[in-house]
Amino acid sequence: LSIFYLSFIVLYIHTSFIILLYYASCFHVSCSILYFFFFFFLMIRRPPRSTLSSSSAASDVYKRQVLHTACTGPVAGWHWQPIEACLYGIRRIGRFVSNQENVVLPKLFQLLAQLPRHHLLSYTTILVVGGYADWVSSHPEYLGDLLKFVTSRLNDPKVCGAACLSIRNLCDACRDKMVDSMADLVALFDAVVSFPSSSTQDQKEVLQGVCCVMSQLPSDQLLQSMQGLIQKPAAPLMAMLQQNAPDGNSAGKLLQLIAAVFQHVSIPEQDWGNQHPSISLMQHLWPVFDQLLDKFANHEHAVEDVCRCIKYILKSARLHSRELFPIVAPKMVLAFKQTALCSYLDVAATFIAELAHDPGLHSDLGQMVQELTAKGCEVLANPQAFTDNPDLVEDFFELIKRTISRTPTVLLMRSYAPYLLSSFQCAVLGMDIEHRDASRAVLSFIENFVDLAIPEETKLDPAAIQQFHTLVTEIFKQCGDKMVGQLLKTATDGRSANKLARIGRIIRKILVVMPTGGMELVAAVLKQVPSLPNLEKERFYNELNQSVGMPRDEGDPTFARIISDYSHSCRIAMRQSGQ
Repeated sequence: LSIFYLSFIVLYIHTSFIILLYYASCFHVSCSILYFFFFFFLMIRRPPRSTLSSSSAASDVYKRQVLHTACTGPVAGWHWQPIEACLYGIRRIGRFVSNQENVVLPKLFQLLAQLPRHHLLSYTTILVVGGYADWVSSHPEYLGDLLKFVTSRLNDPKVCGAACLSIRNLCDACRDKMVDSMADLVALFDAVVSFPSSSTQDQKEVLQGVCCVMSQLPSDQLLQSMQGLIQKPAAPLMAMLQQNAPDGNSAGKLLQLIAAVFQHVSIPEQDWGNQHPSISLMQHLWPVFDQLLDKFANHEHAVEDVCRCIKYILKSARLHSRELFPIVAPKMVLAFKQTALCSYLDVAATFIAELAHDPGLHSDLGQMVQELTAKGCEVLANPQAFTDNPDLVEDFFELIKRTISRTPTVLLMRSYAPYLLSSFQCAVLGMDIEHRDASRAVLSFIENFVDLAIPEETKLDPAAIQQFHTLVTEIFKQCGDKMVGQLLKTATDGRSANKLARIGRIIRKILVVMPTGGMELVAAVLKQVPSLPNLEKERFYNELNQSVGMPRDEGDPTFARIISDYSHSCRIAMRQSGQ
């Protein structure tokens, strides 16, 4: 209650002061006296600085005053409202309480089972337990009773969410002390999944906590434990495959739980002998995933959930995912060609990220990217397609950008040259898309590719840089006028400072790679901007030309300013001409 009264007093003082200032301004009363009273009250209500330190005596007194109501007095006749208010205060000051505190909190946690059984009080009490999980880790003798208290409230639909969150916090903070209870935790998760009152998010909270503890298991127990955890959501998924018209949303919820296991169980990097645990599990799950992708081929969200599972399995397996590439990659390519759903591109990008360090797979990765690029350019064949499919635009160019950054030598494959040109022509079509993330992906793809031809922007060897210099120059000979024209048009329409700065960097880098040819492209584009006065065109051209040789640290902000000024001038000219 002390916290409640203190907060009320502070709010009252601040509100009163604002009202006083209003009336003072209305009646032209001097504010100096009001300011004096304001700061006088402010200093009175302000607790000493020492109260923010968990090690000071003043802080201990302050916290014990807040906790006093909850820890003293007879239980009989207690009303839940004042207790709940006090517990809320305890929760709010939790970050100031030392994990070594051993006077108040032990008394408080011993009283929890005796508190009135009201759902609002239970909700706050359970959140207090979860909020002090680090304290419980330092006092493990309370862990069993507190965990029992929290789990006893799981069947109450009004507090189930808070209970699941607190279980996750306890498992996270006390993971090393709960390893011996792994079987009980798996059984707890199975029970939570069975509760009709638990949502998918509640189940994921508990599952994340169980995974934190599972990560502490010895390596020889990890595979079996993960199998037991996955079995609960996997069994109904297998049953769905026997149905003529399974529910995609129900399947998606189960797939989210499977994905969470691979996302949150930390598998150590070591010599796993015959097979990595994630690979072993994937070999059992892949037939299910394969059939689900066929059954839900046109159900975008279900496909996304399946692909999310595959993605986390690949991330968990890391370089071991090369064992899955011959099985999974062809399915992703075929499914993308049939449906053009962007989730398949996300899986392909994960393969690029995890297998980039294996040069022996670069050729296979390049073939996968080629086929996906061909289909992506086919779908994004006009500006309207970009507007209708912003997620596809983002994932498509993110895939090519990741290929550029992780496996750039793939771009030098003779067979990939036509697809790279198609990608640039595709980027020109959609550069001015209004979707923020899609636009960023398109511009980042162009910038990252030009970077490969600039020594200070890449770590490639000189021979590869020279090859990319030739490749960039050749591409800009074929579509450079449209590229630069679209960049300047996008700058004209752009209002975002970050977007204009990125366009400025791209133009600077184009001029670094091909100074003369780049300025010729700029001059040709400016001739096609009728609304901009010739004097402004000349000023813009000269500023660019004079700034070409600047070093990167000085050139990037300079070009950002030049492009911003150009954008501003174009908008003014268009308003004046009535466009």
